[in-house]
Amino acid sequence: MLRATTWVVTVSVLAILASCTDHTTRPSAGSTVAQRPDTSSVTRLSDSVKTPTDTTRSPRADTLSITAPEDGASVPEKPLVRGIVADAAANVWVVVHPMEVPDYWVQPRVTVSGDGRWTVQVHIGRPGTEDVGRYFEVMAVANPRAQLDEGKVLPDWPGAQWKSRVLLWTRR
Repeated sequence: MLRATTWVVTVSVLAILASCTDHTTRPSAGSTVAQRPDTSSVTRLSDSVKTPTDTTRSPRADTLSITAPEDGASVPEKPLVRGIVADAAANVWVVVHPMEVPDYWVQPRVTVSGDGRWTVQVHIGRPGTEDVGRYFEVMAVANPRAQLDEGKVLPDWPGAQWKSRVLLWTRR
């Protein structure tokens, strides 16, 4: 939605600029100067641009996010994952999806502090070196629709009130 709004504004700006362009030319012998076109009917940009409503922003970006490790990180077998949630009373879980299998693994339940910040240690792959160099998607979810338990294997990301964006990590 935001991209579409940006595109419409960009097109509107270009249309306004094109209609306001000075079409005068240098006079040559025996010619007259063209007059600037009438722009009285052109709407000013500030009159036509509307501020995007909250529906154009992803609610999950404002309500739940993983702050570390960052997307694209190389992580150890048991990294500490940090994040923040807008509602400190939210029930937050981290889910790990090994890219080579169809399973999604529920990690230990997150304890959220009063300011909404949280930290949890998760498992990325199997113990040892077998999964070194392999890719894992990671997502935090808040207030899941179904009950989650540590170690539960799911067929897909769980439904939840809020979801962080999916991060891709490599096991080191």
